[in-house]
Amino acid sequence: MAATDMGSEHEVPYANDLIRLSSPGLEALVNPQRGGDVLSLVHKDTQTEVLWRSRRARHSLPLAGPLRQDESSFYDEYPGGIQELFPNSAASTQVGGSELPFHGEACRVPWQGAKTATSDGEATTLDVHLRRSPVRMTKRISVDSSNPVLALESTAHNLSPRPIPYTWGFHPAFGAALLEGGCRIYVPAEELLVHPQRFSELQKWEPGSRQELDTAGDIGTLDLRLTNDCGADLLYLKCREGWFVARNESTGLTVSALWDIEAMPYLWVWQECHDLADFPWWGLEHVAGIEPQSSAPAQELRSLVEAGDAGWLGPDETRSTFMRLSVTVSDLQLRPSGVDSSGMPVFEGSA
Repeated sequence: MAATDMGSEHEVPYANDLIRLSSPGLEALVNPQRGGDVLSLVHKDTQTEVLWRSRRARHSLPLAGPLRQDESSFYDEYPGGIQELFPNSAASTQVGGSELPFHGEACRVPWQGAKTATSDGEATTLDVHLRRSPVRMTKRISVDSSNPVLALESTAHNLSPRPIPYTWGFHPAFGAALLEGGCRIYVPAEELLVHPQRFSELQKWEPGSRQELDTAGDIGTLDLRLTNDCGADLLYLKCREGWFVARNESTGLTVSALWDIEAMPYLWVWQECHDLADFPWWGLEHVAGIEPQSSAPAQELRSLVEAGDAGWLGPDETRSTFMRLSVTVSDLQLRPSGVDSSGMPVFEGSA
């Protein structure tokens, strides 16, 4: 295993400063001090860390800092794991007289909350008032005692008498345990769109092109890069339903997601695989983000507002969304065909 990958090395030296959620199947570590990020998600049966964690976050707790606008400042502090992107999912921009940082404010400020026991597991409910938008957000993160499922439920409430534009997304990043040996994504889509601008000198397809997925029935598949296939890609899929199944086709480790397709009709697939570019990766990392998002391709919020493609929170309006993420080991002879309402994968021929 590469020295820069966490893989099964899931011990976190600062874990006592995090909120630990534990179930028979999963253990999650949540960081309220910066974004309410999920920094670790361990599949207990195999003692496998499925999320990617940055070298910068390996030995020091990621903390909130100034809301600087430059993209580099995001990567200076980016811990990996799972973020929530709101109200801006892409490059920094100015909207309503406010500078909105790269990937938005919600993942870069401290949240308040505590752990609670529930009738079917453990949970934490977190709360924040954003600094640069008149929005209060709440987020409930829970693990299920009966299934190896992590659930994120999030709400945004516009506190002002004016409509507020936004983009919204979840940003889970996966590491070696899912990627090494070959990872295939199963998704209800037939084609992908390549990011309009060149993303890497070693990207697989031409910028802005549309590519057909390999399909069987109405399920498409996308094979991610192998470890020795150096390069980087940013791809977009318009999904008919809000789910994906990503499986390591060597080990059977399977990550499945169910999300709110009405709020987030797109799936972004970002892969950084030892690309030979400079900052912030320097050819060292192998990481893939499989991200439900409200818009595509990635554009700063101001451009989406000008094009009429932004979401809007009306005066005093509240909107909610969710994502459920399961971690299992599946039989490689079984083809994924969907995800059930709990977030668990479904296979062809199963009841």
